[in-house]
Amino acid sequence: MLRRGALLVEMVVCTVLLSLVATILVPAVHAIQKQRKAARCETLTLIELNNQAALLRQSNGEDSEHSALSDWFAKRYPGTDLTLTPVAEGSVDEGSSAAVKIAIRHPVDETGFGFNRSLTVWVNVPKAVQ
Repeated sequence: MLRRGALLVEMVVCTVLLSLVATILVPAVHAIQKQRKAARCETLTLIELNNQAALLRQSNGEDSEHSALSDWFAKRYPGTDLTLTPVAEGSVDEGSSAAVKIAIRHPVDETGFGFNRSLTVWVNVPKAVQ
């Protein structure tokens, strides 16, 4: 024969245990989602850097002042800046290669998430037309 209220006590204990498990798991799931977002951003940033490097190589570095982030990247990460900086290693002769640093920077936003990645690319300097 069961005592009165035993079922009620069991339900209260189960509720306390379930809320304790939920209290532990919710922050862990949130942290995992934040890590996945950072990894996705890292991957997309590297893809964008490689795309910018390919465009720079195709134009032989001639159109570096007019370089801009692709539309899909700019829409996904608004406020992101693209900079192309020539790496000075003395004088560059015509017909040789020159290094250009491509950097993508996104300031830290309200979620505490930001990134700064760069890539150095060698481009051919075109010979002067005589």
